Amino acid sequence: MGTPVYIAISSTDRTGDTVADDTGFTYADTFSSLTSAQADVTHGVKDISSGTGSDENYFYDVFNSYSEPPNILFDTNNWTIIDNLLVVRSAPNYEHAGEPGSGIVITNSDSYQDMYRIGLRTLFKDLEFIATAHGGSFLIEINGGVALRLIAKTSHLSGADAAIRFGDSALSKAVSCLAHNCGKSGISIAAWRNGTIYNCAAINNTEQGIKLGSSGGSGVYIRNNLSLDNAGGDYLDSGRAAYTATNNASSDATALGTSAIINLTSTDEVENAITPDPHLKAGNSLETLGVDLVNLSLLTADEAKDIDGQPFTGWPIGCDQPGSFTVPVKVTAYDAETLDPIVGADVYIKADTGGPLPEGTEIASGTTDVNGEINVTPEFSSIQPVLIQGRKGTLTPFYNEGKTIGTITGDGFTGEVYMVTDE
Repeated sequence: MGTPVYIAISSTDRTGDTVADDTGFTYADTFSSLTSAQADVTHGVKDISSGTGSDENYFYDVFNSYSEPPNILFDTNNWTIIDNLLVVRSAPNYEHAGEPGSGIVITNSDSYQDMYRIGLRTLFKDLEFIATAHGGSFLIEINGGVALRLIAKTSHLSGADAAIRFGDSALSKAVSCLAHNCGKSGISIAAWRNGTIYNCAAINNTEQGIKLGSSGGSGVYIRNNLSLDNAGGDYLDSGRAAYTATNNASSDATALGTSAIINLTSTDEVENAITPDPHLKAGNSLETLGVDLVNLSLLTADEAKDIDGQPFTGWPIGCDQPGSFTVPVKVTAYDAETLDPIVGADVYIKADTGGPLPEGTEIASGTTDVNGEINVTPEFSSIQPVLIQGRKGTLTPFYNEGKTIGTITGDGFTGEVYMVTDE
């Protein structure tokens, strides 16, 4: 496995900042877009192809919403000969909450360009993609890579296939993704294409929610998917010779495969089928009707999570695992002048505005250990902004109160609080 290299995609310079979920590393560089990062001589495709003999795993961490430049296609097909791994993801602690507009959004408004191809040894996760006035063939094409917990919407696809389309490779996989309100179909495996669709949702699209092309090999696997209120039908099999489909659900009678659930009423199953909010609502009929994909050795631990990042347990149909769960939260207290960790500081994590908890609600607290850290595992049910306070006034050296803010997501939170001495 190669050495991790972290690149910040950010409107502010984060070069040298600590990577939140891998504190042994800092960001090697900052770029304003994925396109500019890919084009860079040092940190773009030329540096980590097998032809250069490099041994690296690249992480592109996106910190803020932005628009990609027009007429430029970020095409990860260029990475198909990589020996290692490229990860394009929402920066840690910036993940979406499983519904549109709740996290990092990358927008493309060019009328004629496709947007992203997810090539071999490439992983996209925890991001939202939107295309407006889009006349290309797809918004996202999975061509040998993996799409985890992506949200995709195309307002118009004049000559297109779908928002999420599968390319040539049988290794292509989409897990816990949402395609919604698209000008054509939500998710498509075209003729002569293969791929895997697990625990995805396709809601309120103009044509079909999930569709299969008319011919091709047998490397198509469709399990635990939820397709609702799509005007052209929730599923379409155009005459595919062979595929494996089980435990899929629809609001019409088109759900594919064995153990299918049909004729659902969307308002009984998800929180909102228009915007949409794909979380299963109380009293739904789907949260235990999926097939366990871990027991079948079909998903890794990181893949076996719902659209919020919550591990699948009872195994639902769709992209949501109902209920709360615990997440890891780590806060390190530092001396603001020496940058040394502070031992014995009291750290309080409280709800800030903008989340489901009332402002000021104490979520967790603790006293920092020999590494200046507290490690706690509060329950998580929805993204929660937090205020973190650090205090040390009982034993020398004394410190004034330090404060910082952050957000607890389905992956937890890692942060720092800096304090000034009071002596």
